[in-house]
Amino acid sequence: MGRRGSAKVTLSDVATLAGVSVTTASFVLSGRRDMRISEGTQERVHQAARELSYVPRNPMGASLPVRAPSIGFISDTVGTEPFAGELIRGCVTAATEHGHSLLMTETEGLRTLEVSESRELVDRGVGQFLYASMAMRVTTLPPNLRGKPVVMLNCIDRRRSVPSVIPDDLAAGRRAAAELVDAGHGDRIMLVGEVATMVYPGRQRLDGIQQMLAESGHALLGHLSCRWWPQDARTAVLRRLGHPTAERPTAMIALNDRVAMGSTRRPSRSGWRSHRTCPWCRSTTRTSRASSTRACPAWPSRTTRWAAGPSTSCSTAPPTTASSGGPEDWPGSSILG
Repeated sequence: MGRRGSAKVTLSDVATLAGVSVTTASFVLSGRRDMRISEGTQERVHQAARELSYVPRNPMGASLPVRAPSIGFISDTVGTEPFAGELIRGCVTAATEHGHSLLMTETEGLRTLEVSESRELVDRGVGQFLYASMAMRVTTLPPNLRGKPVVMLNCIDRRRSVPSVIPDDLAAGRRAAAELVDAGHGDRIMLVGEVATMVYPGRQRLDGIQQMLAESGHALLGHLSCRWWPQDARTAVLRRLGHPTAERPTAMIALNDRVAMGSTRRPSRSGWRSHRTCPWCRSTTRTSRASSTRACPAWPSRTTRWAAGPSTSCSTAPPTTASSGGPEDWPGSSILG
């Protein structure tokens, strides 16, 4: 490591040496104890910091330099909903690491508030912005932000003139379908969850699924259109599996994790056995009466393959399910089976 002992060693260098994300390294070195980070991971981070002689640019308790450049963070409900904490922490960590402060404002998605709040930030000397959305969507930037340095998070500008950071839902759909095709399910895959016209992630996931199936010479057996809620998915799945004449699927793809949760509940009522297979570690669990969830030892190293989310275990629906999305439209857990 040519940078060991250098005053220019960054938090990213520490994270790379420890084999963790920058956010995790930041939590460990700042003394956070509420993130359920294993003792082994914490020790690796501290050891990497010692090896590199890392000195935090903004130690705990210190303040940023006077008149530190600021980044405006404008969102609808990202800061007040429980699902997006990692997005905010990542932005704060990156901004602090580079000597910037982050000024946040919430607008509840009201355009009048977006305009007034962004104008207030500009008046305070903020010249660069992050524009974030709780649900992945196509939208339009407030007019007073156009022409300024802006990056959109979990949303896309209709004019496609602003850089965006979004989950790759098309690839998620393709990967879910590929897992089941490779497992031999082919033309007996059922899709669970509605694909609303205005829900961008659902359309992208469906496109990815259909593309992969068409490329492999297959097609969906059917589509159970239901709301993205566990109870709705459970009702739709049990109705289909209990139908006396309907052709039964051997695999299902759930359009998000809430749909997957509902699809996995007590399939034995229809005489089905749940067959759970994790794509990362290939461990398998079979159950017939009670639900069974097995933690995947490979998950921690795979959270960046899909959008990160709160789930840390592998589960599927009867007899096999692939989930291509997370909570609502947010880039959440990716549970494949």
